[in-house]
Amino acid sequence: MSIYRLHIRPKGGKASVKTAFNYCLEHGVLGVGWRITDSIDEISWEEYSSQAKQQFPNIDTVNYLKTRIKPNDLIWTRDALGDYYLAKVRSEWKYYNTIEANEEDIDIANVVEVDFIKIPTNEVPGKVIACFRATRTLQAINSEFVSEYSKYIWNKKSDKNIFNDITIKQNNIFDFIDSEELEDLVFVYLQLNNYIIVPNSRKADTMSYEYCAIDKQTKSNYLVQIKSGNTPLDFKKYQYTNENYILFQSNNLYINISLENEKTKVISREVIDEFIKTSFEYLPKVIQNKIEIINKMNG
Repeated sequence: MSIYRLHIRPKGGKASVKTAFNYCLEHGVLGVGWRITDSIDEISWEEYSSQAKQQFPNIDTVNYLKTRIKPNDLIWTRDALGDYYLAKVRSEWKYYNTIEANEEDIDIANVVEVDFIKIPTNEVPGKVIACFRATRTLQAINSEFVSEYSKYIWNKKSDKNIFNDITIKQNNIFDFIDSEELEDLVFVYLQLNNYIIVPNSRKADTMSYEYCAIDKQTKSNYLVQIKSGNTPLDFKKYQYTNENYILFQSNNLYINISLENEKTKVISREVIDEFIKTSFEYLPKVIQNKIEIINKMNG
């Protein structure tokens, strides 16, 4: 079973994204364009690919869908408003055209049949959301956790075709929190521990920090730097800075820690571990779900 992300934003027809997405929901399909005919008859892959190669420079995306996506795979997608859906695949590739698609000029023709479930944004993994920033129409999501999490969410919200093979066996929640979710976790911790986070300070181009924080007691300003996985934080970088920093590395990986000074504060991994236990109800929903999965899998 594999996990994919699919943009519904057809460019070959005049229909809007909203019209195209509603068409997919109504007909229980997900797919891409590259229509070759107004005929509503089904055709074989051999017939389709032969004609399509004469009309289009390449059909790589269609070929990817045909060869990769199989029954029981899961596909994340979203509508014109940015609301997320999880779809479970029920069929192999098929060429699917309808009278409605012809009349509305809806360029969704190479499809797989699916069942849909709408997923609240706060239950969508950060890695899935980040995948929608890429411009390509269809891509795999290569993440063990996203795979198991997606199966868990499907089981939780669907009353049919559930998965029985969720296999996560881990105690370390930090292994399954992506960078943005980790930033959110520390964000909430600071908000509940005497700091005010400056909302506008969280921008993609702030390479040396994630956001700014203000100590409510001392009124001092801090830049918050967060790293996950095996990416260490080096105190040498902060030795001569004029700024105050709050640092967090999810695996307590620090270099040159002897250079720590009064302008740097370190939040230890153990502190955040304890915060997760004592303040579970304040955690972002997606992190709560991940913890619940781990607890469930570990009995």
